[in-house]
Formats: sequence, structure tokens, C-alpha cells
Amino acid sequence: MNGMVEVIFSIVAGLGLFMYGMKLMGDGIEKALGEKLRDILERCTKNKLTGLLVGIVFTGIIQSSSAATVLVVGFVNSALMNLYQATGIILGANIGTTVTGQLMALDLSKYAPIIMLVGIIMIMFIKKTIVNKYGEVVLGFGMLFFGMDSMSRSMKQLGEFGSVRSSMQSLDNVWLAILIGIVVTALVQSSSATVGILMVLAAAGMVSLKMSMFAILGSNIGACTSAVLVSIGAKKEARRAAMIHLLFNVIGTVIMVSLLLVVESKITNFIKMFSESSGKLKNDVFVANANSIFKVFQVLIMYPFTNAIVKLTHVIVRGEDEVANDHNLEFIGNDNVFTVPLAVPSAVKEIDRMSEMAKRNLDNSFKLFLGEDEDEKDFDLNKRIEDVYQLEKDVNYMNQEITKYLVKVNQNAIPIADRVRIGALFHAVADIERIGDHAENIVEYIDTMKEEKIDFSNIAKQELSEMYEKVSCLLDFAFDSFLNENDEHLAEVIKIEDEVDEMQKEFQNNHVSRLIYDMCSPAAGRIFASILADLERVADHGMNIAFAIKEARDNAKEKTVKENEYVMQ
Repeated sequence: MNGMVEVIFSIVAGLGLFMYGMKLMGDGIEKALGEKLRDILERCTKNKLTGLLVGIVFTGIIQSSSAATVLVVGFVNSALMNLYQATGIILGANIGTTVTGQLMALDLSKYAPIIMLVGIIMIMFIKKTIVNKYGEVVLGFGMLFFGMDSMSRSMKQLGEFGSVRSSMQSLDNVWLAILIGIVVTALVQSSSATVGILMVLAAAGMVSLKMSMFAILGSNIGACTSAVLVSIGAKKEARRAAMIHLLFNVIGTVIMVSLLLVVESKITNFIKMFSESSGKLKNDVFVANANSIFKVFQVLIMYPFTNAIVKLTHVIVRGEDEVANDHNLEFIGNDNVFTVPLAVPSAVKEIDRMSEMAKRNLDNSFKLFLGEDEDEKDFDLNKRIEDVYQLEKDVNYMNQEITKYLVKVNQNAIPIADRVRIGALFHAVADIERIGDHAENIVEYIDTMKEEKIDFSNIAKQELSEMYEKVSCLLDFAFDSFLNENDEHLAEVIKIEDEVDEMQKEFQNNHVSRLIYDMCSPAAGRIFASILADLERVADHGMNIAFAIKEARDNAKEKTVKENEYVMQ
């Protein structure tokens, strides 16, 4: 009895190493290549076929269809991808996930210690962040095979116990095999892990090839658990994306189960053709090949009906989401999917909304100051001023929520490129919030002018309009440079900011001249100077925003150069 317990513990330990190795590989790839892979997903999925191919490659790299599908659900939730684009990637992910099984079938276990040693050296003895992340991938790859070998050896020992072997071999209920596949995959959150366990069991003769095939089909359904759980409480489009994954796997499994029940022997013989080595059938290779062949067949059968599946999701998940207003967050928060690879892009989209609100509020406040809308029907100055105050509160709310979200994101293991960007996002959010404060300042001047019955000369208004046009143009360039990481307009931002500084000095001198010649009251002059200062500070904040990402990248490059110099020493 004690011997059996020891063997079971060895199997569990091997399984733990195997699963942790898979996780380490996936996490390491996401940290090292997360931004590039994300960009490929976003840009190279213009049609379903391209999305299918990208899904195969992407999932083959990160070694997890669950992670790929969760990422796609996040893309749909953040409006970075539509359902038709998502469908192709989801189908491709089902094929890409079989790469893990094929790698395991190569039986590289004898090289596992050397692979792990290389990974440890890359992590512990090389002082370069990117090498450390690739080291995690290599270490995880070695641990995967080391865990497989440990499980395989322990499973053979377990098979020596007659009662255990006979109990396992007596499993001949296909529905139970499917249920086991569903439950195990749902628990371990990885169909690749389930296939790996089946490969070990099949190699040890503990489970028949027939039952392993039905368990594989059950794992297809269990693999949907991650995406379904992530989509709970998310936007309806995200829930539909998760539903596409579920429908595809359930329908595909039903088709394959039906075929196996009718022509199981023919299918088995077909798979055996690709699973022999030196004329001898290898059960673990059979399981890996069965998994791959099933997935490819399901994709070929389901691909022509992808549009129908998308339409079916609209029947199952009815209605549309409410359009987000200025009082609500749209891309981050409790109603959105939080996935580490998409955390920073989602924050950037929310910052885009915040910048639009701040700029709109500045435009509205300045129009009120100039009295441009007074001729409109039903114009209510007090109502318009109150709207500016309310929008400023919304901008402040977004500032607080985005900042809290960025703190949360920063506590996770995010891709290296995103780690560089996140500091810039903190600074940009603060600068955008300050722009909103200056909009509030301007409407406060309007209140003062009403109370003290102050009016501006036409020439003073003309000067302020000229300066505001420059500031507005600068902000447009600044937001474009920041949000799209576009350096094209940085030289123009510098030029306009210098012009704004010169305008402030020139218009201030003009104002002094008007005071001397009694063309302007001291009270109006005080407000005029304050607005000049506000606009100049807005330009400064715009300048900070425009250069935030570039400065972060430059600092990261400088750090990399220093790391390389340290290594060379």
C-alpha cells in the first residue's frame, strides 16, 4: 500500500512539473513577445482565412488554446476585433493547440535536464531582461518533458499493481470517457495537459486507444471553460465570442462522436498509419495524432458555417450593450475582461476617451468665453457652464479609475514593451486631467466677468482666439503622437509650443500697452493674463503627453545599453 502511495505522489509531482513547465513557457513567451504577438493578432486578421492561419501560429507559439481564446474574447470586448475576425482565430487556435501534443510525442525527455540547465543559466547568470524571459521559455520546455518522463515512469510502476491496471483497462463506457475529458480539462484549464496525461496512460497500457479518443473529444469541450468564465459579466460581444468557441467545440465533438460510434475501427486504423515507428505502434504518438487529426477535421467541417455560428450567437445572446457615456468607463473596469496581454491596450483606449473628453471640455469652455454660441436658440449660459463643471468631474473620475487600473496592471507580469509604456501612461493621465482643470478655470473667469460686469475688447478676444487655435492644434498632434506612438508630429509639437510661449509674451505686452492707453480695464487685464497663462500651461501639458512614450522608449534603450555594457564587463 505504501508503495502505491509513493507512486501516486510521484505521478502528481510529475504532473505538477509538466503543467508548471507549460505555464512557464506560455508566460515567458507572453513577456518576451507579448506586444508583437498581440499586434499580429490585431493587424493580420482582416478575413477569416488569415485569422485561421494566425490562430494556428499564435496558439502553436504560446502553447494554449485557452489563453488564445481568452485573449480573443478580450479583443472583442475592447472593440479591437469583430466577431467574424475572432471566429477565424478561434478555429485556428483549436489546431494550434495540438502542437504541444506533437512536441511531447517527440520524446525529448533524455535531453530535459540539459534543456533545463540552459534555461537556468539564461535566467540566473545573464543580466538582460529579454534573455531572462527567453530563459523562462527554455526552462519551461525542459520541465515539460521532465514532468512527462516522471509521470511515464511512475505510471508504469502503477501499472504493476494488478488491481489498478484492471480497473483502468475496464473503462469501456464512451460517455464516461467524454465526461472525464471534460472534467479534467476544466479543472486543469488546459486541453494540452489532458492530452499529455492520456499519452502517458496510453503508453503505459492503462487506457485503451478507443477510450483515449473519446476522452480527447471531451477535452475539447472542457477547454471552453476558461473563455466562458472570463466572459461572464463582460460585454455581450465578448460573451458571443466565448459562445463561438463553445458552439464550435460542442458541435465538432458531436460530429466526431457520431462518426466514432459508426466507423471507429476505420478511424483507428487510419490514425495508426501515422503512429508507427519501425513497424511498431506507439500509443502515445497515436493519442497525439488523434488529437491533431480530430481538430483539423473539425475545422474543415465547421469553417464553411462560421457565419451561421456567429448569427446563432446573436440568437443565444440577445440584445446590445448600452452605449457608454461620459460618466462610465468603457474599456476597463468590472464589466470588462481583464487579460494581462490586453491590459495596457485597454488602458490606452480608455485614455483616448479621457483625452477626447478633456479636449471637448476645453473647446466648450473657450467657446462660452468668446460667446460664440449665444445666438443659438434656447441658449442657456448657466446650463452650459454647469455642463463644463460636470464633464470636468467625469474627467477627474476617469483619472482616478485609470490610475487605479494601471496600478493593478503594474502588479502583474506584463510584456516587456508594456512595462516600458506603463510609466508613460501614468504621466499622460495626470497631464490630461490638468488640461481638464484649465477648462474649469476658464468658465470660472466667465462667472467672475458676469459678477463684475467685465467685457473684453475685440482685439483681446482675437489674440486669445489665435493662441487657442495654436494650442488646439498642438493637442491634436500630441494625442496622436501618444495614442498611436507616432513620432511624425513631434517636431511640429515643439515648434507650436515655442510659438505659444512667444504669443504669451507678445500678447502680454500688447495688454500692457492697452492698459497704458486706457483701452482695457485692470480687472479685464487680470483675467486676460490668467487665460494666457492657462493656455500656455495646456500647451506644456500637451508637450509632455506627446513625448511621454518616446521618453519611456529612450529610457528603456539607455537601460538596455547599460545592461549590455555590464555584461561585456
